[in-house]
Amino acid sequence: MQGSDSDRLTKRGNHPITEPSVLKRVGAILELFSEDTPLITLNDLVRLLGISTPTAYRYVADLCDMGMLSRVSGCYTLGPKVLELGYLINKFDPILSASKALMSDLCTKSGCHVLFSKVYGQNLINIYYAKGSDLKDLNFVPGRKMPWFKGSQARSTLAYLDRRKLRRIYDLNEGDSARDEVGADWDSFCKELAQIRRAGHYISRGELDEGVTGVAAPVFDEENEVLGSLVLAFPTAAPPWVGEELIANVVMDHARKITEAIANLTIAENNVLTIKRE
Repeated sequence: MQGSDSDRLTKRGNHPITEPSVLKRVGAILELFSEDTPLITLNDLVRLLGISTPTAYRYVADLCDMGMLSRVSGCYTLGPKVLELGYLINKFDPILSASKALMSDLCTKSGCHVLFSKVYGQNLINIYYAKGSDLKDLNFVPGRKMPWFKGSQARSTLAYLDRRKLRRIYDLNEGDSARDEVGADWDSFCKELAQIRRAGHYISRGELDEGVTGVAAPVFDEENEVLGSLVLAFPTAAPPWVGEELIANVVMDHARKITEAIANLTIAENNVLTIKRE
């Protein structure tokens, strides 16, 4: 008796079809790209991922067809589809939709830089940056990965992560001296983050950009899981006249408002998420 259609879809011979592993392999290819490695070769894929040359070629050929990669002089770089996706994120990302107006208003009224860093997987990435008036540009613009153990955005986010996820990030960064500056061991690391939770914010000075102070507070999703952090940044030598305590309160207040706006997102008729109005 022949197997059902679902059996044929999930088995090849006596072996299951492992589509998830294919997705992970594609993800691993894309993860190879960084500021230090903007180009990769077939030999890089074979060596770093432990796959055969024909397999590597099939992957990059498919990714080029999708526009995720482009072939240039025998090397591969990220393709135009990535730019298209970046445009769609900037225009329709629900988190940005819920927070852009609040962050723009904060930037205008304070004259300071305003940023939003978001967690994805084991990473933290900046997704929004509004430049303060007459201030020098910051190094960490949208699209750049943020370090996990330096800067106000990192500490403020780490302090509210689920403990299992926090432990995973801690273990994955074994040997990172910046991690050990937060706490020399797991217990002291957690105690430092507990102090940040009690304060509700974290202030860094020169940890990411020399001469820049950052004040960050966490932002949460509708299930009260931390999404990332809102950051207000300004020159350490020329801070806003109101003082750090009031600045911290303003940042925490805006982070709460963004959290509330995210909780009130609703799907409109055009499948775009909008903020539900009372």
